[in-house]
Amino acid sequence: MFGVIPNQLLTPRRRPRDEVVGRGISALTLDQVVDLTGLSRGAAREAMRRARGAGHFFAPAPGLYVPIPSEFSSWGVVPAMDFIDQLMRFLGRSYYVGLLSAAELHGAAHQRPQVFQVMVDRPLSDRDIERVRLRFYERARVEEIPVLSKNSRTAAGHVSSPEATVFDLVERPNDSGSLFNVATIIGELAK
Repeated sequence: MFGVIPNQLLTPRRRPRDEVVGRGISALTLDQVVDLTGLSRGAAREAMRRARGAGHFFAPAPGLYVPIPSEFSSWGVVPAMDFIDQLMRFLGRSYYVGLLSAAELHGAAHQRPQVFQVMVDRPLSDRDIERVRLRFYERARVEEIPVLSKNSRTAAGHVSSPEATVFDLVERPNDSGSLFNVATIIGELAK
């Protein structure tokens, strides 16, 4: 599901981040670490704890590990779009990137949103991971909303279509800055 790693990945002489990133793996579950390295569950958890402490990985959810490429090592995290799809699949959630985050991805945000906004099928707690602030909003019938697949550096995620983005912005002006901000973004999306 998230890629294959060699059994030697977590040995002390290897740099786990470099090995994983070099193989194009964008996320690993604890079960995959166990299966692929042959370590016990406890040993795999401890190895990943050390790798996280060294700044090679971060965990957006317990048991899910995302490698941090060297260009983001000072952040301690990667951009939200690079891991949101893996996180939502890991949590078993239907989702799409919406509101101001979707508007920005469609080129219509006149300023970068301070949070990454995600519409989900049922309640989910917000998460702050270093400089990435994930905000989740419950939405009925998430699966029925028109979405586009948008590529990031390492993955593709579901983003509301420009039309669906407009409806969400109008429906939630308080979560989108203000009604004035919504009007400005709609004007940009219409261009």
